[in-house]
Amino acid sequence: MTGIYKEISEAEIHNKGLYSQEENFQTEFSFNNYRINLDGLDEPNNGRNILKFRLFRNDLDITNEVNNQGYCYPITFPFSDTKSNYIYIPTENKIALINTNTHTIHKFDYPEAQGLRFNFFYDNFLFLVFRNCYLIINLNNLKTDVFEQKNIDFIQPWKDHFLVFNNWFQEVEKRSLINFSTLNTTAITIESKNIYDSSIEEYERKRAESKKGYLWSTGHKNINGSKKIFNIHRWNLVGCDFSKSTIDLGTTIPVSNGNMDEKRTMWFEVENKYIRINIKALLANKV
Repeated sequence: MTGIYKEISEAEIHNKGLYSQEENFQTEFSFNNYRINLDGLDEPNNGRNILKFRLFRNDLDITNEVNNQGYCYPITFPFSDTKSNYIYIPTENKIALINTNTHTIHKFDYPEAQGLRFNFFYDNFLFLVFRNCYLIINLNNLKTDVFEQKNIDFIQPWKDHFLVFNNWFQEVEKRSLINFSTLNTTAITIESKNIYDSSIEEYERKRAESKKGYLWSTGHKNINGSKKIFNIHRWNLVGCDFSKSTIDLGTTIPVSNGNMDEKRTMWFEVENKYIRINIKALLANKV
């Protein structure tokens, strides 16, 4: 795994171009003759978290043509392809795709009722990633393909194929962008002890203290008066940079001496840690 990932600081994940779930929720975007105004997050009735928007064409409000309530799911990736030929809006009921040249509004069904996580444009495709499947829309002919896969974390395009990460970034599948066939599937092991422990001896000392033969199992710890759950192997997406083909992951790990509780669970203080995966190196070494 040498060269595939490196430890990064918390400040680095906020650099320009990296993903943030809290950005772009109150702002305005312009695409050719179109303009989208985002009015922030709202919780209209039953606890669902939605984004209020208004869509304008040549300053004429056409929001009702897309969604009569002006509600969509929070958009955490680009609204438009790089040439602004298409605008994507995930309304509550349908996926709306607007051709800015012909002014045609195309609507697609969601393959999952809930669980929309990410979207991105790549080449002539729009990818929409859900928890247990992903939808690919071909922008040339508007053909759709849905692929089922459990616990999807992220999808990263690369040249004429793309990588599908799942199970907390422990597995990766390589698929062709030409016919969507599977090219390779492999497991990823991020060696936590090499990243976070000062020495192998320190790691082995903590293993011995656990009295269970391993350290990185799920445990509980009282932090600020409340019980928390952590798991070393559950990496989550905290950043990406498509132009550099890198993705950033974060996790919460135990770092201090532990004590056994009555259920023989090891308690540790926890600390957030981050790594950056180099897609080029991953492809060269693993996939």
